[in-house]
Amino acid sequence: MNEEYEMNDCANEIKRFMTFVGLSLSLFLILTSCPQPTAAPNNKTSMNRAGADQTITMSVYPDNEIIYYNTFGLFSTTINAQSIDRTIGAFDITLGYDAATVAFESVYSQQFTLNIIRSSGIVTIRSTGGSIGPGDNLELFNVTWKAIVTGITDVAVTVNSLTDSAGLPIDTPHSFSGTITIVKTQGNLSVNGSTYIHVNTDFSNTIHFDTGGAIVKEYDIDVTYDPLKLSPRIPAGMTESIQPGAAGFIDSISAGSGKINIKGSKNTIGPGKNLEFLIADWTTLDPSRTVIGININRMVTSENVFIKPDIGTLAISVFSDDKKPTVDVWIEPGTQSVPIGTHFMTAVYLNTTGYYLEAYGINIHYDPLVLSLDTTGNGVEAGSDGYLTVVNNNNGILATAGFRPIEPPPPQARLQLLKIYWIANKVSLSSDFEIEVRSLVDPRSRLIEKIRITNASVTVTAQ
Repeated sequence: MNEEYEMNDCANEIKRFMTFVGLSLSLFLILTSCPQPTAAPNNKTSMNRAGADQTITMSVYPDNEIIYYNTFGLFSTTINAQSIDRTIGAFDITLGYDAATVAFESVYSQQFTLNIIRSSGIVTIRSTGGSIGPGDNLELFNVTWKAIVTGITDVAVTVNSLTDSAGLPIDTPHSFSGTITIVKTQGNLSVNGSTYIHVNTDFSNTIHFDTGGAIVKEYDIDVTYDPLKLSPRIPAGMTESIQPGAAGFIDSISAGSGKINIKGSKNTIGPGKNLEFLIADWTTLDPSRTVIGININRMVTSENVFIKPDIGTLAISVFSDDKKPTVDVWIEPGTQSVPIGTHFMTAVYLNTTGYYLEAYGINIHYDPLVLSLDTTGNGVEAGSDGYLTVVNNNNGILATAGFRPIEPPPPQARLQLLKIYWIANKVSLSSDFEIEVRSLVDPRSRLIEKIRITNASVTVTAQ
């Protein structure tokens, strides 16, 4: 039996706006999770058609949304409009859904009073008063739902009518939909293996699976990588770059640039922890940092529960080969002349092509009778590409050191490591800046041995 009632403005549990792309009027279905929002995918399903007196672009956004199942299981569907030059005066919109998967909870509108007609799996929202627009991001109404079980449901949107403030139609009847997958967070997938690898080297890593006590009977996942830095490799005697691990199984593999899709549904894995799920083989292409990751498109247990394991990625540092290129260290300006009393700056640069610089120790020797460190500011600070941990200035020796930043600067021909600020105190013909490299260390704790130093000098003149 249909239920009909009036609803005025009420507290909105979820409200999220977005930037719309379209012509003069666009409607969007926005699906968000509650209480925690999920990232919106980039793809959208849209449809162009002729309206009553204009062209309308309709979109379902976001498409294939994943709602995380939790104690409350709440998520929302928001219908927004973009109307550049028309005031929206009335609408009649129907939402269809799988009543076994989600339940209608409430509806809210800030600008309209609403009339609701509801039956199992269908809810029709009609405005009975109010108006909105013209403008962008106009929220017509927001529906709050409750997830009942994990699974997949379409939210089918049918625009029965849409009129302006004068009662004239500004849209023709049409339908569109979006897919929602309601999942339970359970288990863990992690990518394991070496984190420091030479360039042009073959290597493997393993994806381990903690199923969280479940038996997984079906999965659809993507292994992601940067195709400019890694290349999938097919080992001798194999037909694919990814093989099932000791506890895993694979039905199909399809590869694209930067993504390998793996599916399985003809076997099971679990329950268990640290199960060897998949083995991936690669060749390194470029000396740089890169990440191997996982996207889960679908995973179903033997009890038909849709799950979304937590995901751990693997960050890899790829190094140049053992030819060990030379690291240049120099100071700029190389030579300069400054009047006495001048405050000036020099910078320490490195050419680290082929290396990540994980730690360093560098001393700068100078004449303390001619120059002094300018302590009115920082004196010494990290350069635009560098990092700094320790500074000690004593009797003409400026000692600096840096240790293990979270993200070491990538290999580059001109890395500005330090900026040093000086005061010219005494007239001199020339005062040298002499560089002493105590150590340069890569992320494997290996000393970089081939170093070429270019010193600098400064002349202090009378005013």
